[in-house]
Amino acid sequence: MNDITAIENLIKDPNLRKLESQFGGFNIFESIGAVRRELRHSDFLAFLLDPSANHQLFDRFIKPFLFRVAEKTDAVSVIDIDLLNYDDIQIRREWKNIDILIVSEQSEFVCAIENKIDAGESKGQLKKYHKTVNQHFPKCVKQIFVFLTPEGIEASDSDNWISFSYSEVFDTLKQLLKEHKETLGHDIHFAISQYKETIERHIMTDTTITKLCQAIYKEHKQALDLIFENRPDALLEIKEHLEKHLKDKSVDYGIEDDHSTKTYIRFSAKDWNQSKYPFLRCKDSKWTDSRHALLF
Repeated sequence: MNDITAIENLIKDPNLRKLESQFGGFNIFESIGAVRRELRHSDFLAFLLDPSANHQLFDRFIKPFLFRVAEKTDAVSVIDIDLLNYDDIQIRREWKNIDILIVSEQSEFVCAIENKIDAGESKGQLKKYHKTVNQHFPKCVKQIFVFLTPEGIEASDSDNWISFSYSEVFDTLKQLLKEHKETLGHDIHFAISQYKETIERHIMTDTTITKLCQAIYKEHKQALDLIFENRPDALLEIKEHLEKHLKDKSVDYGIEDDHSTKTYIRFSAKDWNQSKYPFLRCKDSKWTDSRHALLF
């Protein structure tokens, strides 16, 4: 199959229309470049988890979230979570470098959440956080330590930390929107829907979108590889623009262009001619063909 036919077949594929419809709408998290930034995800999750925040969710997100976590450990039961004093809950961001800390001293409960999206955990990081929490909250005998990653990978300190995935966060958000659709304010419903969509599009690895992408690529590998090879290159466009500008202005600027790459635009002063400044040319130079020893 020739390249033109391959691209035409890709354009006509109805699966491509389905994929485009998935990404056609506006998403606030995409618009601010926050789709894979751990800090922004931790900020928004901390906001949703806080019963006293102005979203008016109270315990409608934190309780089902902790229910899901409690089902993975013997340290705390679902009954313990149900009986927590949610009026006493404090949410702390970056406390002692821990991404999210949930504390209820009246209920003798503490939950630490370490969020990792693209970066891996540092050596000894989780053991350090576990020790820190125990030192500062000795009376909190009900403890949960959550290692949150896109795929729910196992924590290095698996004896103390529970592996939790973003698909489980997604399911909690989906449950929240379904069960409280009529009572959620319009603004918070929109924000949660947008965040759920962001997780599905950019964080989760086993989704309808992922499967659709895989099916399209399998069917149209030739066309997609060709498109990828010829995709716009912003750096190359900048390089070409600068080279043209310097050539157009070479007389005004008193310069002459030299060998350039995509990341380096090189030029020299026309006054640096060989007869006037012979020491600026090196016979053995392998830098550029001009043999200049000094270039801008």
